[in-house]
Amino acid sequence: MSAIANLLRLPQYARNLGRLRQVTAVVVRHADSQAAQIQRLKEGGSPSSPIDIDLTARLRNGVAVSPDKERHPADTASPPPMLIRVIRQLVDERPELAFTEKDIAAAARTSPNYLSALFRRHVGQCFSDYLGEKRLSLAKDLLRDLTLSINEVSRKAGYDDPGYFARRFRQKTGLSPRDWRLRRLTPRK
Repeated sequence: MSAIANLLRLPQYARNLGRLRQVTAVVVRHADSQAAQIQRLKEGGSPSSPIDIDLTARLRNGVAVSPDKERHPADTASPPPMLIRVIRQLVDERPELAFTEKDIAAAARTSPNYLSALFRRHVGQCFSDYLGEKRLSLAKDLLRDLTLSINEVSRKAGYDDPGYFARRFRQKTGLSPRDWRLRRLTPRK
């Protein structure tokens, strides 16, 4: 955890994390405001803003509106938060490190569940799948080096257990690491 914590404690990251928390607070206040407007409209209040008018129309048409399911244009086209960009950069550069969502979340001072949901939303896959892909890509590169044994490749790719590495490799590629190495290095006829 110390390597992850040290990398995530960069001054620039701290400033951006502060901005991220400010933006999160604004979004939460907006969602609370939207929930209050919806409740007021359901109770028969009158619309006072374009948002209220839109919500009134949706409620009259029977469209269920929930503040947590409301999609805003900014949500769909927004770039990933700084936290996700830092994590992806870290994993891309050093996939062999012993990363866990729990350690990264602790270093970022957030919960593992929130980090997992945020990562999935912005990357399109869960953290462990993303890390696994990067590790397998590194392992494929290392397998091209004939001086390394399969056990050494598994350790250098971030897998503690060579048996687990072989199972994951076979799951993703359909071949054992040894067979993959032989196929890639054998000239084709």
